[in-house]
Amino acid sequence: MGLVSEVFDQSKLAKLPGSATIGHVRYATAGASVLKNVQPFVAGYRFGSVAVAHNGNLVNYSKLRAELEDTGSIFNTSSDTEVVWKTAAFCIQEFSF
Repeated sequence: MGLVSEVFDQSKLAKLPGSATIGHVRYATAGASVLKNVQPFVAGYRFGSVAVAHNGNLVNYSKLRAELEDTGSIFNTSSDTEVVWKTAAFCIQEFSF
């Protein structure tokens, strides 16, 4: 975590394979700026893996989180992005997408 220039210097970049890179820089607007809130969030499930990165702010984050917790969801972060992720998982399960 930190400034891009502090996390990735030339020696670290030189060790990465390939010739192109995609980066994601996020300023925390919801949730604490701690390592467990770093995005993207990645989870494995029976069909493979899914990664979620969210650049925005859910205005009804607390309400949605409480509703998901009431249905048994367990949260590992304080990020609103985890609410996006768990809502998608709930919809897939509930509506058989």
